[in-house]
Amino acid sequence: MRIALFKAALAATVALASSQVAAAEYVFDFTNSGHTASGSLTTATAAPSLVTGITGTADGQAITGLSSFASADNQLFATTPFFDFSGLSFLANGVAYNVYGSGGLGYLFTSTEYPSGSAPDTAADLLSTNRVTLRSSVPEPATWAMMLMGFGAIGAAVRRRTRTASIKGSLLPA
Repeated sequence: MRIALFKAALAATVALASSQVAAAEYVFDFTNSGHTASGSLTTATAAPSLVTGITGTADGQAITGLSSFASADNQLFATTPFFDFSGLSFLANGVAYNVYGSGGLGYLFTSTEYPSGSAPDTAADLLSTNRVTLRSSVPEPATWAMMLMGFGAIGAAVRRRTRTASIKGSLLPA
């Protein structure tokens, strides 16, 4: 019975450990001379990774989702300026925003300013605030399962040692 229970627990742990990595969530804050945007980005894994979701506000309007404006590839990188030249594009109140990196600096512009999606690297578009930070997250279920299995194995080893010692002790002559 114990062996069957152990095998079932081991199989469940292996199944959980092989599960897909959980998404990473980042908090962002962008500001330049004419625009502000803040909220959170969701990626499939830790950066560098494809941004799969976005929430927050841009110029006081709710961000409604990602966009392909300005041929954005929506890739997030771990270091500043956090985006490549194609950048990250999103929509707020029907206006497309693009945040991109060029020459180690970050820029932000909108579809109302540059409808073609091609913007020059101007001082007006330069980001004065460009923060993207990883939000702390709860460990994945597989991590919890492995931890609990480890505690169980330690407990079983201690219990077995204690039982073996007491059995051997009782067989000794008085």
